[in-house]
Amino acid sequence: MVSSIRPETNYTAYLIEALQRYYADKVEVLVYTEKDKLNLSVPLSNINLVWNRNWQYVFQVLFRAKKDKVDAVHFQHEINMYGGVSTALLFPVLVFLLRVFGFRPLVTAHAAIPIKLIDRRFLEVFNWPYPKLLTPVVKLIFPLVYFLIGLFAEKVIVHTQTIKNCLESDYHINGRKIVIIPHGVPDVVDEGKLLSGSDWRGRLIGKKIILYFGYLHKRKGVEYLLSAFSNLTNSFPDYLLVIAGGTIQENYFNELKNLVTNLGIKDKVIFTGFIKTPEISYLMYQCEFVILPAIYSIAASGPLAQVFAFEKPAIVTRIGSYAEEITDGVDGLLVEPGSVESLVTGMRKMITDEKLRGDITSSVKVRHETRKWSKMAGLTLNTYSSLLNTR
Repeated sequence: MVSSIRPETNYTAYLIEALQRYYADKVEVLVYTEKDKLNLSVPLSNINLVWNRNWQYVFQVLFRAKKDKVDAVHFQHEINMYGGVSTALLFPVLVFLLRVFGFRPLVTAHAAIPIKLIDRRFLEVFNWPYPKLLTPVVKLIFPLVYFLIGLFAEKVIVHTQTIKNCLESDYHINGRKIVIIPHGVPDVVDEGKLLSGSDWRGRLIGKKIILYFGYLHKRKGVEYLLSAFSNLTNSFPDYLLVIAGGTIQENYFNELKNLVTNLGIKDKVIFTGFIKTPEISYLMYQCEFVILPAIYSIAASGPLAQVFAFEKPAIVTRIGSYAEEITDGVDGLLVEPGSVESLVTGMRKMITDEKLRGDITSSVKVRHETRKWSKMAGLTLNTYSSLLNTR
């Protein structure tokens, strides 16, 4: 397995842990991760610090795979997983070389961007430099990279039908190579706790919590959530909005803090910053519901997987994988992306309709059962077996 394995809620770490726990008699998973000693603290077996986030990773992974005489190499792939633009362009070369040397490369494509969405605004949201100049370049690079991945990989794993459709239609990957394995969720979760360093703990006492969970990034649409929440604070004074997650874009975080001040809701909003698993669990357990107001959906949502794990009702935007995962009014509520009015309506409905929250919770319990990591690891193992049995 070639991937990063941090932070604590890292997809790959969950998958490897499930494979090593439930299927150790059937598969031995060697972990090839980046050369950072902090990775050795992750509670997994067979962690190997193999590659750097630069052009050298191509040869580092290839030579280590030859040394270990592995049967298959499974990559987790996002455009920036192994470094910057240059390393992204080299990734298909690595997959090709593995094929040449007789290995069986698989790639889990976590994200797929419909070409029609790649415009100046998209690049600005994702902090690409010179968005006006680079838009046509990116429209050429992305199809090339993904097409070559699909050409050289033995199998491409995705998490949703939406991503599969995009890879087939926009990037011309053979659909027979694509396997859908949903994003897993923890089999069992605990109630967690607030750690001693949480200086915002006291503000939660006696309050009802609305939770946003995930990194702070412009594509997450948190500014629309803040504006919508400000319209409800007078009607529902016992509610707090907790924005839980680390900062990827510092300028965006400052914009959100200024917006909170300008809206006059500083006493109603808590920014936790990056938090550890016990605190995530605590907030998930304590919240009334979760809101994920993203304006772009290019991948399966890790935070939505946590919602399923903790069996919580959620409000999500009607885009991409969110719209595929959630049936409106059944296992969540769908709202329009970038619409304060739609968010206000959804939040008011979720707050006031206790029966609705209970019905959604019952549906999400069923979803949790079907998405447990033990089952998703089993589907992944089946993919390995199918691949290796075609030698």
